[in-house]
Amino acid sequence: MEYLDFKTARCKDCFKCLRECPVKAIKIENHQAHIVEERCILCGTCTSVCPQNAKKVNSEMAKTEAILSAGGQVIASVAPSFVSSFGVQNFSTLRLAVTQLGFTRAEETAVGARAVSAAYARILETREYKNFITSACPAINRMIQVYYPKALKYLAPVVSPMIAHGKLLKESFPDAKIVFIGPCIAKKREAAESGIIDAVLTFEELSQLFTNRNVEPSRAIVGGSRPIVGESRAIVGESRPIMGEPRAIVGESRPIMGESRPIVGESRPIVGESRPIVGESRPIVGESRPIVGESRPIVGEPRPIVGEPRAIGETPRAIAMNRAKYYPISRGIIKSFINPPDGYEYVAVDGVKRCFELLEDIEAYSGLFIEMNCCEYACINGPCILKNAGGAIKANKEIRDYVNKNLTDTEPEKTVPCDVDLSVGYPPLPTRFVTPSERDVRFILARSGKTKPEDELNCGACGYSTCREKALAVFNGLADIEMCIPYMRTRAESMSYEIIQNSPNGIILLDGDYKIQELNGNARKILGITAVDPKGLYAFDCFNCSEYLIAFNEGKSIHKKKVFIEETGKYAEVSIILLHEHKIMFGVYKDISDKVEFERQLIEVKNETLNTTDGVIRKQMRVAQEIASLLGETTAETKVALLKLKKTLLRESEDA
Repeated sequence: MEYLDFKTARCKDCFKCLRECPVKAIKIENHQAHIVEERCILCGTCTSVCPQNAKKVNSEMAKTEAILSAGGQVIASVAPSFVSSFGVQNFSTLRLAVTQLGFTRAEETAVGARAVSAAYARILETREYKNFITSACPAINRMIQVYYPKALKYLAPVVSPMIAHGKLLKESFPDAKIVFIGPCIAKKREAAESGIIDAVLTFEELSQLFTNRNVEPSRAIVGGSRPIVGESRAIVGESRPIMGEPRAIVGESRPIMGESRPIVGESRPIVGESRPIVGESRPIVGESRPIVGESRPIVGEPRPIVGEPRAIGETPRAIAMNRAKYYPISRGIIKSFINPPDGYEYVAVDGVKRCFELLEDIEAYSGLFIEMNCCEYACINGPCILKNAGGAIKANKEIRDYVNKNLTDTEPEKTVPCDVDLSVGYPPLPTRFVTPSERDVRFILARSGKTKPEDELNCGACGYSTCREKALAVFNGLADIEMCIPYMRTRAESMSYEIIQNSPNGIILLDGDYKIQELNGNARKILGITAVDPKGLYAFDCFNCSEYLIAFNEGKSIHKKKVFIEETGKYAEVSIILLHEHKIMFGVYKDISDKVEFERQLIEVKNETLNTTDGVIRKQMRVAQEIASLLGETTAETKVALLKLKKTLLRESEDA
């Protein structure tokens, strides 16, 4: 399945997406960019940097609408970063808006994040990991699987919060369809491969659904009742929204998941609660204290991850639920721990390039808990986040304010599922990328004019950092030789120079300031330019350029069949072409001096012929007249003789 696509008509010979793609998962073929699925980590960088907006995320809106139309229970799992995208300060408001689209219920994915943090804490307590890399970001997980398999042994064998939440929901609602809603493209592939999540909507797609259905999240009201501030609990077996005033449910034995509502009324911040508490001996996330002397396996063990099924009240679990909403910001996973397990240095790395730097030298580190996020500033700056004024900095503050407000809330007694397996394996994913021999690399470099090391400019214009890296891509069919901009420019300039210099016509190029940019020897001869190096000189100082002034002022090209060049006494056919896009005037001079001379001589011959012909005609007419005169006298004499003969014959006839 393709998760990203390119609009072919708008993508051609740009290479910006390739330059910015951190893993070079873009193939250029027939001057068009194509995603290489097996190399792509779906970080979404290409969608944000494309100047032509030619990249599109394949939408699952139609799939989601089909699920909603089919009936049955459909649950939305909403990423906590909704706060910064939709401008709402409590989840109940967004939940009500989502239910107006046809969802039977909605929960925050933070329910799954809490379970994931609890699983992390259990593993950390074993001290079995030299370094520990979080697994909440599917783009980072994919990157490690494809490009840094040596770091897989440090990657937490725990599902992401989305999958964890999906499993918890499936435990309570086996027949329900689950749709994840968030700012991430990589979640689409993770969901498709999981078999747990039925569809994924980005925040952009959800916003479009709201627009299509005329739903305004900030004003969502269900059944005429007002939203419940902070209400986001899921009650096992109950499919209707929880309405009415927020109150603690005392003595109720039914399981409730995802409780994160504030107390209506006083809401004081808890001093110091927004940072990790170091050195306290109170229970860690998920009630998973170290067991002295016990060394039990973590990965794949079917023991509870979330915690033991028991009713709880205002315990660290209540705070842990709210702190899990920190996940969308940098250091959010670290901040989700009430008391981080000892023995590790907790660091956060965001942005693919910084993650690359750390993974390159992962073996050099020891004792690091590494929170990795593909996006800079983490999920609040995801590729499908709704952009608002203030950007990621403001979004970070909004998430903090949202969590800090909810940290003051109490939580009613509840139980949660305890037998859900959150373990997962991340195998290496090899690609078909082949490393060529040095001979093959040198051959490819030579094809683009790079025969010596100094020819390798490493300018990055093609999208690759070095010429050798681009040669590897060419060998694997991911790039073309012609993608080398300096090579193509040199070749084009060389061809242009050869064409101009070897043209039988005079050619000259002027820029918008009437400075000579290029000319050939025939132009010098025809125009009489004597400067040793006229390039860069004003045309006015070298020849009569009045024709260029006329063309420029009229704003159109001109073509004249014959122009006399006073400086050289030559005649030329002149064509002046305006190249508006390049602000260049292109003049072509065809020397027709020989033709003009031939025409002059021909005219002279014609004139001489006409004069001769006229003399002959006059002479012939005179001769004809003389002949006619002589013929006239002879005819008259003949006539007289014949008349005399006739009379004689008539007389003889009468006598007889």
